[in-house]
Amino acid sequence: MSKQKNLGPLEHQVMDLVWQQKNATVYSVVEQLCQEKKLAYTTVMTVMTRLTKKGVLVREKKGKMFFYKPKEAKNQFIHSLVQTTIQKMISAFGDEALVAFLDETKQLSKEHTKTLVSKLDESH
Repeated sequence: MSKQKNLGPLEHQVMDLVWQQKNATVYSVVEQLCQEKKLAYTTVMTVMTRLTKKGVLVREKKGKMFFYKPKEAKNQFIHSLVQTTIQKMISAFGDEALVAFLDETKQLSKEHTKTLVSKLDESH
């Protein structure tokens, strides 16, 4: 992963809307975001431009308008982000990172653990 994919809170909100819309304009995102909080059009445009530079969004011009779509599906993005984070943790802290992670899984219910093992089996 050559480009940084860590997202701030507003970037997360914008991405959630773009994933929902699949093909969004700055205006359509502003319209949705302004239901929750007041944001300037230029603020959202800046965020979407930044997300394009990070390689998370793809921008395409149609006529006079720019349309933005996610470069990858939300679940693929999350998987990639978490995988990179885990790799960094292991690189920095070695086995202690794995032990801490596995220790946290002890708190999961047996049913949840079975579901996760099933998902793991499907991905391999």
